[in-house]
Amino acid sequence: MGKSNKVCPRCGRKMKCQFNGLQHCKCGISWIREEGFFERTPDMIFCLKRVKKGKGPHTMQVPDIRYRNRELFADSSPEKKHNRPMETE
Repeated sequence: MGKSNKVCPRCGRKMKCQFNGLQHCKCGISWIREEGFFERTPDMIFCLKRVKKGKGPHTMQVPDIRYRNRELFADSSPEKKHNRPMETE
């Protein structure tokens, strides 16, 4: 197994790479380079953030974790997903 392949501490499967420095497992565990292993929550959003490197015009992309608005996420119900009212028969 290569240096970049991680094994999930919970289930023992190989983790899949989403971005450089960010890997996921099917059981809900993720690994990020700076923080290590953590458990994902449904309100997490994984994205790339541009960071300036040195004095020149060069930028590099690093993985970043953002969170959805918790109030909006808690109010999501199946009735609000559709524009039309639910039919009751």
